[in-house]
Amino acid sequence: MAQKRLYYDDSYIKTFSTLISDTYYKEDRLSLVFEKTAFYPVSGGQPCDFGTIEKCPVEEVFEREDGEIVHILKEKESLEFKPGYEVNCEIDWDRRFEHMQQHTGQHILSRSFLKLYNLQTVGFHLGKDFSTIDLDASQMSLDKLYEGETYANKVIFENRPVYIRYFNEEEIEKIKLRKDLDCSGLYRIIEIKDFDLSACGGTHCNTTGEVGLIVIKGWEKLKDKFRIEFLCGLRVLKTFREYNAIFKEISWRFSVGLQDVISKMDKLTNESNENYKALKKFKEQCLNQEVELLYQNEEKNKQGITHIRRSYDDKTFEELKSLAKNVIMKFEKTIVCFATTSEPASIVIARSKDLNFNLSLFMKGFNKDFSGKGGGQPDFVQGGGYKVQDVENIFERIQESVLNCKKEDCKS
Repeated sequence: MAQKRLYYDDSYIKTFSTLISDTYYKEDRLSLVFEKTAFYPVSGGQPCDFGTIEKCPVEEVFEREDGEIVHILKEKESLEFKPGYEVNCEIDWDRRFEHMQQHTGQHILSRSFLKLYNLQTVGFHLGKDFSTIDLDASQMSLDKLYEGETYANKVIFENRPVYIRYFNEEEIEKIKLRKDLDCSGLYRIIEIKDFDLSACGGTHCNTTGEVGLIVIKGWEKLKDKFRIEFLCGLRVLKTFREYNAIFKEISWRFSVGLQDVISKMDKLTNESNENYKALKKFKEQCLNQEVELLYQNEEKNKQGITHIRRSYDDKTFEELKSLAKNVIMKFEKTIVCFATTSEPASIVIARSKDLNFNLSLFMKGFNKDFSGKGGGQPDFVQGGGYKVQDVENIFERIQESVLNCKKEDCKS
């Protein structure tokens, strides 16, 4: 005997009793098949129902290839369930009704865009936080979005009845559905009185008024369609509360009314940009001064090369790289070695273009001898993962390499 789906005729069933017809394990979870069920399986863009079976939580409901609805229990160790046992079941009503609001709202919104602009819905997804419909459109103006949203809400406020109808193949040919069918048999049709007729197996409200409100949350242009994100019913209330709390906090922090928040933000943004420019200019001046002082405080070796070496506890690695680049760009016959003092240490080694040391070869030796990682170009290398206590040894190795270089490699 075919399994009876109670939600087909009544979406408002919250509790029911049924007999177990089959049990098996799916990935270490007990799975139950009933003679009849009010649990909606994941299908048609709508998530499944949750609830309990003899107070055991249900974590998944799906339809098998043979058409039977399977209920998977959340707990590994469950009560003893066997075929022929009668069980008491309860639907998670808050989740069910939320899905009913979203799905009925989708029917209303889809028909609104079809009625106003002849745009067919080619996709629907009922998500955890918001739902989406995909319209067969290349683009959509903001005015049209809002007109469709307003039209849908007027249908809600009219509190039209929503009916569940069944038609055979001969009868279905006489009615005009929102979307053509490509199946056969007995058809389940959701009718919104004098507004919409759609084949659907989901759960819906009894009246459009129960949807409460439809709000378009967002939209995006996809490759060959236009996606609309929307909220219905209690999701609108929840989102409004979240947004309202954020807006009130922003208003409080800026010490202005909500209507003045944007102008206040514009003013602060302009001030921030000006301060950033001034700070950047000041940093450049400080950097130039630091570059001069670094060079002036070092003596040249016997080959006329200035070797600058420093470890810093007050500069970021990016700042060290910037400082090194500025030194070697400004002064000839110069080599710099900078390091951070935090563990593990990072190092930057750079030389002026007029010198011919291949620093990347040096770096390979450092990595091998001091267990670091890094590399770069012949004139600029960087690395990390070194012990702070090894930094001075690395700097000494550089200085020795410079002193032992061939004379022609040190020419300007």
